[in-house]
Order: sequence, then C-alpha cells, then structure tokens
Amino acid sequence: MAIPSSRTLSPSTFLRREPRQARSAERLETLVAAAAEILVDDGYPGVTAAALSARTEMPHSTIYDVVGDPRDLVAVYTTRVFDAMHAMLTELAGHVSTREEAIGFVKTIVAGYFELYRSDAILRAALSGMDADPSYRWINLTDSKRNARVIAAVIERFTDDDPTLVYERCLLMSHLTVATAAMAMDLGQPDGDRIIDRFDDLVNALLGP
Repeated sequence: MAIPSSRTLSPSTFLRREPRQARSAERLETLVAAAAEILVDDGYPGVTAAALSARTEMPHSTIYDVVGDPRDLVAVYTTRVFDAMHAMLTELAGHVSTREEAIGFVKTIVAGYFELYRSDAILRAALSGMDADPSYRWINLTDSKRNARVIAAVIERFTDDDPTLVYERCLLMSHLTVATAAMAMDLGQPDGDRIIDRFDDLVNALLGP
C-alpha cells in the first residue's frame, strides 16, 4: 500500500471505503478472518490475493474492491487489536490519582501487552511481518507514540522531570515492550522469563524512586 500521508491509525485507513451495507461488512470480516488464518498457517508473506481467494472463494476483483493490497487486511486486524488495548490504557489512566496508582497503572499496561503478545499468535505473526515491511512499519511506532502520550500524561503529574524527557522515556518503554515480548518468546523459558524481569527493572527505573 502507499503509506498514508496522515498516518492515521484506524482500521478504515486501510480500506478502500467504509462498508455501509451488511453484505459489505460481512465480506470484510470474511477477508480479515481469512488473512488471520493465513498468517498463522503460512506467515506474513503468505497473505496474497491468490491465497485469500482460495480460502474465501472470492474473486481477486472483489478482494481489491475492499483493500488496495491484501496486506492491508493484516493492518486492519492489527489496528483493531491496538485500538482495543489503547482504549483500555486510556480508561485505566483516567482512574489514577496517586503515585502508587501510577506505578500500578504502568506495570498493568506492560503486563497486559506481554500477555497479549504471548496469547495472540495472529498478532505475533502480523507484527513480525509488518515490522519488516517498510510500508507498514509505521503502524507499530504510531501506536507506541499514542500510548506513550497517555502514559506520560499520567507520570508527569508525579515527577518534576521535563515533560519531553518523560515522554521520550515512555515512548522507549512502549515500543520496547513488544520487542521484549518477542525476544522472550524466542528465548523460551526460563531465559525468556528472566528477560521480562530485566525489562521490569527498566520500568522501575523509569518510574523513579
């Protein structure tokens, strides 16, 4: 796909048009589900119009009427997951009123992303492929940026550090959470668990004494 100039992180960014009829919405969901199956079975490179057509019995023309590139369906899936996590993060942030709650908030979010990555094989395959694809790499970074803004807004209330410094630390933490989860999965137990413990040490350092 051509990288959107606005880089708006929304599932609709990757669709030719928003489905307005039940039939169009059903067709989109069928394609997203098929792309998810292909991701798990054949990996990111396997998400092609031919593979989607074989699984859904939709002609290529129908697929390209929904998305400009079959990989856009992977982006739709990933963005939906990211949106759900961001909504949860934002909701939790609104309930923080003390420094102790801020620390708990950050640790809950980090643990939530670790668990999501461990449990969602589709997301793992999607992120692995998109992070290596220049046309889609921006998605993960854009999500990290918006999450970092929410986390930084919480932490800023309980520190005298410069807001820019706080944001940059939160951005590093947000973006490295997924990378750390991927490393832990690759290492396996018990090495992977120790890597997560070391990342927890870094989060504690971020939050300060």
